[in-house]
Amino acid sequence: MTNLQVIQAFRDGATHGKSGDGNLYIDGDLLRNYNTTLAQRVDCGFIVNDSKYSRTTSKIQTIIRRELNIVETLNGLNFGVRDLIAFAGKSDFDLTTLETELLNFVN
Repeated sequence: MTNLQVIQAFRDGATHGKSGDGNLYIDGDLLRNYNTTLAQRVDCGFIVNDSKYSRTTSKIQTIIRRELNIVETLNGLNFGVRDLIAFAGKSDFDLTTLETELLNFVN
């Protein structure tokens, strides 16, 4: 599947699927690129991680913004984040908050 096809399948409710190179994949309600969640399905749409990582990821994020019904966009998240819901509803992130929430998620 192309990146566009993976994103469209995710938008349409698929819980599994991956791009030809396997880097972009659907893991249940998560759309992940390598080990970082770029979008998470919620009841009313999608929470999207719009943090800057690489040129390739930025291209994928452009497709995500075009294809998904975004209810919240998050920025400033570290590589490897899994659960976007933990960061939803917060406009500013500081390192202490991120560390605390990541430690709570891991434990």
